[in-house]
Amino acid sequence: MNRREQRTLEVITTCQPNSRLACQARVLKNGVIVELPPGMYINSIRDVEALIGRRAEQDLLHPITGQVLVEAGKLVTRSRLKQIRDTTSFNVAEYFSHTTDV
Repeated sequence: MNRREQRTLEVITTCQPNSRLACQARVLKNGVIVELPPGMYINSIRDVEALIGRRAEQDLLHPITGQVLVEAGKLVTRSRLKQIRDTTSFNVAEYFSHTTDV
């Protein structure tokens, strides 16, 4: 593992000591196992807006970092939406438009 991969993994809150970036995986024989944290990955703030006034049925997760934005069972409020918007600006479609298949 090089330093760049280590720095990237440091911002992902759900990493385990044996975690690696998927782009570093070398598939040998029967393949690899990819584990994703359980929860609902949010693609945009609009996903959260639709849930205002309801309790999150599962953790709402940031699509890139896996950070829990709203815990399961917690009420999704406008103030929480504002907090997410202020601290976590992301647009997954835009993010992926800047990536290329390898």
